Amino acid sequence: MRGASTTRTLFSGNHLRYSDLHMKIITTIQGRLSLLFLAFVLLITISVGVTFWGINTQKTDALVINLAGRQRMLVQQMTRLGEGIARGSDQGDQQALLASAQTFETTLGALQYGGQAPYLPGQMVDLSAPSSAEVQSQLAQVRQTWELFRAELDNLANVSQGTQGAPASAGTIQAIQVLSPQLVAQTDTAVHMFEAESTQKVIRLRSIQIAFFTSALILVAAGAWITKRSLLEPLQVLGDAAERIGAGDLSTPTRISEPEEFAVLAQTFDSMQAQLKASHEELVNWAETLEKRVAQRTRELDALYEVSRDISSRLDVQHVLSSVTEKACQLLDGEVASLCLLEQDGRTLTIMALSGPDTALRCNRTNGQSGLVGHVLSGKQALACGAGQCAGVCAILAEPYRNSHLAAPLWFGDRVIGALCVGSKSTDVFSPEASNLLTKLANSAAIALENARLYTQAERVAALEERQRIAADMHDGLGQTLSYLGLNIDQATDFLEVGQDERALAYMERTRSIIDQATNDVRGAITSLMDDSPLHQSLQDHLVTLVEEFAGQSGTLLTWETTLEQALVLPRNETEQVIRVAKEALLNAQNHAKASFIQVCFEQAGANFVLSVTDDGQGFEPESQASDGRGHFGLQIMHARATRLAGMLVLQSAAGEGTRVTLRWPVTSISKIEVKS
Repeated sequence: MRGASTTRTLFSGNHLRYSDLHMKIITTIQGRLSLLFLAFVLLITISVGVTFWGINTQKTDALVINLAGRQRMLVQQMTRLGEGIARGSDQGDQQALLASAQTFETTLGALQYGGQAPYLPGQMVDLSAPSSAEVQSQLAQVRQTWELFRAELDNLANVSQGTQGAPASAGTIQAIQVLSPQLVAQTDTAVHMFEAESTQKVIRLRSIQIAFFTSALILVAAGAWITKRSLLEPLQVLGDAAERIGAGDLSTPTRISEPEEFAVLAQTFDSMQAQLKASHEELVNWAETLEKRVAQRTRELDALYEVSRDISSRLDVQHVLSSVTEKACQLLDGEVASLCLLEQDGRTLTIMALSGPDTALRCNRTNGQSGLVGHVLSGKQALACGAGQCAGVCAILAEPYRNSHLAAPLWFGDRVIGALCVGSKSTDVFSPEASNLLTKLANSAAIALENARLYTQAERVAALEERQRIAADMHDGLGQTLSYLGLNIDQATDFLEVGQDERALAYMERTRSIIDQATNDVRGAITSLMDDSPLHQSLQDHLVTLVEEFAGQSGTLLTWETTLEQALVLPRNETEQVIRVAKEALLNAQNHAKASFIQVCFEQAGANFVLSVTDDGQGFEPESQASDGRGHFGLQIMHARATRLAGMLVLQSAAGEGTRVTLRWPVTSISKIEVKS
């Protein structure tokens, strides 16, 4: 164990150092890569922003160029409309001329100073003033020429409005024709200047994008170089070192000069390698003792198995108690072992078995809830104690035997039933494995004790049931027969006293037959006690035989009815219970009710069998019979037999109105119905 402990300490220390280096390396690499990543993201963000700016600028420049080009068409359109007005055209040309002039004026103002300009019908666009001084100068020339051109257009409009249909002056038309080409040329020059400025913007944007792309390539190359130099190459060296160490080479050093963190980690690898080499030699020595320990552990487990099998195979509680304490001493090399069980109050531990000298017992009882005793009973494992340490656990043992001792709770299911203690006068006797061994023994002992207790309890219950059955059979058989014999002897005596010898002789002969019948009943009872083989006659046949016997013994009219067409064969015990109930009911009807008519009926009602015995006798009050305290064992036994059948017995009677006894019990899976042949 010392080698394993040293190895765990070695790996624990190296693990802590490696964890610190690992975190430092990760932090350094993360810092470098984070800077690269941040620069790359910033570069991409700026590139995307510049690209979007360039696209928007191109859209704006295209719009400006389009509007500037439209000015040329407006000049040509106004020239054509002016010539038409000069020739005396309709009012529509004048309105078109004014609209074109207004559009040219508004657009020129937006191009020169910024603002809104008409673009599509019903749509205005916002323009910015040009930043180029050359463009501004050119637009100023366009405005000068436009002012002259606009003045001539106004003269033309005034002339046409003054005299409807009169031709304009030749000078106005000539001026318009002269100014129109100049204005068109100036407008074209402005358009070319706008196009040149837009082209310069595109060239600058491309240069910027090329610069961004070049910077991105440089960043990627730098990131790859840093990753390879700072991470991949050192990791490759460390991986080779790990494979070498895994292959058993504990001498070759790990050589890493940079980065500094990996160099320190390589030194840690070398230190760990040296410690592993020393630990390996120690482990080899420790492993040589492992086989002996495994063999010893196997012997202990085999012994525990033998002990558990021995105590579990016995069903005598006292034998199990004694065996557990003896085996505990033998298995753990203890001088004394005690087994205590909790009393019904759950608070007191009482000694039930002791293996060892009588002087080892200090007292017979102890408080199961006090101090360390309660701690043991509430736990799941054995508690090891020694001199000066928790010496009060096994308080029942004398103090000298508590210098070394173990205490284990006895658990059965989810409840504790007692405790098992092993003690010795010597100190440090029990090994750490002894606690687990005693725990397993205590668990096996608890199961064996519960099995023995349940077996004893089952024996008591079986004996009680057997006594009740024999008492019922004696009541139904010998008791009834002896009572009937007494009545017959009394009758014979009365006839002898009055000189009626023949009638007395007849009663004596009947008495003789009753004695023979009683003898047969006793033999039948003995046979039933010794023979548990199933009956082959159906229940209906047994009931018919019983009715015929009673009808032959008295002058009472008996009838038999059944609605069950199939023969019912029940287990022997169930058949006997039903027949005994029917016989008791018939005897009561003949001997007590003085009935002249008795009806026996058997049927199946749903999931129950029903047997009823009805007479026309004098009847009685069931409540008064149950409360007069004089016994009436017959009724009690009939109810008991109904209970054994998992059924119920119902008495219906009243004074002077006869009696009905009804037995009802359920149809079970062991009931066998056979078809009559």
